[in-house]
Amino acid sequence: MNLTVVALNGTQLVLNEVGIQNLPSYESYGGYKNILGNIRGLGNYTGVPLTTLCSLVGGITANNSVRITAIDNYTTTFSYDQVNGSFTTYDNITGQEVPHTKPLTPILAYYFNHTDLPESDGPLRVAIVGPEGLATFSGYWVKQVVKLEIHYLDQVNITAISLSKTAVGQNYRCRVNVTIANQGFYNDTFTVTAYANQASIGTQALTLTAGNSTTIVFIWNTTGFAFGNYSIDARVGGDPLFRGGNVRVSVPGDVNGDAKVDIYDAIILAGAYGSTPRSTKWNPNADINDDQTVDIYDAIILAGNYLKTS
Repeated sequence: MNLTVVALNGTQLVLNEVGIQNLPSYESYGGYKNILGNIRGLGNYTGVPLTTLCSLVGGITANNSVRITAIDNYTTTFSYDQVNGSFTTYDNITGQEVPHTKPLTPILAYYFNHTDLPESDGPLRVAIVGPEGLATFSGYWVKQVVKLEIHYLDQVNITAISLSKTAVGQNYRCRVNVTIANQGFYNDTFTVTAYANQASIGTQALTLTAGNSTTIVFIWNTTGFAFGNYSIDARVGGDPLFRGGNVRVSVPGDVNGDAKVDIYDAIILAGAYGSTPRSTKWNPNADINDDQTVDIYDAIILAGNYLKTS
């Protein structure tokens, strides 16, 4: 059985069993606790540390994780800390959780008690071993491993937020453009939520293929939002907020966002009059009603609010 190791940039290294056994090996004691609470697989395992395999394709950093795939397409993901030995451990007799005081080492094992792995497990399996002989969760002990992939810890990330306006009239709309990139090596399905001062203005679900990016548009209807400045942000799933720009919600007709409608706004609107998004003189703030044209209807709104303040 061959093993494919995939670098962060997508470069692949294929190793056969002989090539794996020629790498520096590590031997120690380990076992696992299954979902019934029983301890299984106790014994000595010999194999190549995951850190060694990762180093063959450029290594792994704290911003990365390793996705492990078995021959039946079962997958699990190890964080950077887990690749370096951070796991919950259990007493190999009682099954009770106990801390480990000596480092653990996740390895891609090819021997069990100095002989080939059992046919159902091998020829390659992930085992978490260490000098204290403690067990770890069975879900980490992947059988018949065929692939290790290094990818970004959060492979789907927001890369940019752009806003159609910097000032928007209360009860009118502003468009929020969020660009997302899938920087990993497999397709992903997720949600993106946009916020105005941490109040949700919409959520969209989408699937993004590996290595690609896309831009989605949120239409922020400012009805019900008080006058003031708003930070427009977004997040993927439960990730931290990605900070965007600021928009002022003001009196409709306050084109320059200075909290009042006056001659300066009228001058700006006049300069953009008759324009559309493709025009060189286009000013989205002057498109007060957000119909993609600066025209008489926008001028009427401005005139109706002349000298009003927010």
